[in-house]
Amino acid sequence: MEIYSDLYLVPLYMLLFSSTLTVVSVVFIVANFLEGFKALVFPVIYTIFMLGLIFIPCYHGSNIEEQSKKFINDLFACDWHQADHESKKLIVIMMENLKQPITLCAFGFGEINLDFFQKVLNVVYSMYAVVQNMQD
Repeated sequence: MEIYSDLYLVPLYMLLFSSTLTVVSVVFIVANFLEGFKALVFPVIYTIFMLGLIFIPCYHGSNIEEQSKKFINDLFACDWHQADHESKKLIVIMMENLKQPITLCAFGFGEINLDFFQKVLNVVYSMYAVVQNMQD
């Protein structure tokens, strides 16, 4: 699992970080410099797509976590007690390993899930408020 963390989560965090900064920039520009409906259409659509780029990995991270929690119950519910001795040992080992659910996590920033998406939205608003106050 460490190989996948090193390989995929570095670009994923870079994507999330750059998307967050992009959303803050576009929201700031829309709020302060653009007027009229035609001028707002592209930045608003762009912001929605950028939020979608942040949302998709967070959604799938939550889905992976939920499925790993469900899998341990499914293992217990199967007819493991009728299996041979080796299979019983493997199921017990799998259940022990799944006591801690599988999550997407890297750099100590926390797990990538819907809670992380909410934190990103809070950061976007906070950064926008700071930039807005600096302009005033």
